[in-house]
Amino acid sequence: MLQSLVELSQIFGVEKCDFLTQQCLSCINNIKDFKVRVQVVKTLGGMSLNIGLKKVEQWVLPLTEQLLQDPEDMVILEDIRMFNYLVQQRLVSKQKCVLLLD
Repeated sequence: MLQSLVELSQIFGVEKCDFLTQQCLSCINNIKDFKVRVQVVKTLGGMSLNIGLKKVEQWVLPLTEQLLQDPEDMVILEDIRMFNYLVQQRLVSKQKCVLLLD
């Protein structure tokens, strides 16, 4: 199901992805299984190109900052991978990433 969100974000585009992004945020906050949280982080990374820079800054960055405090190492590792991906795609500056990771 989560992989479908990436495809839906391609179809809906930047302007209509708020709902999809909010669903991912809701999953992170309400799901106790760390494997599902890891998948949500991967999904958000995949959606990032489709939702645009403004939505990444508005929705994804605050979540990634929160996930750095996750009790599961695998979630934190996937979160750091997503940071790396966002920097590679130029959706986040290296400086902003360093500030969040500090």
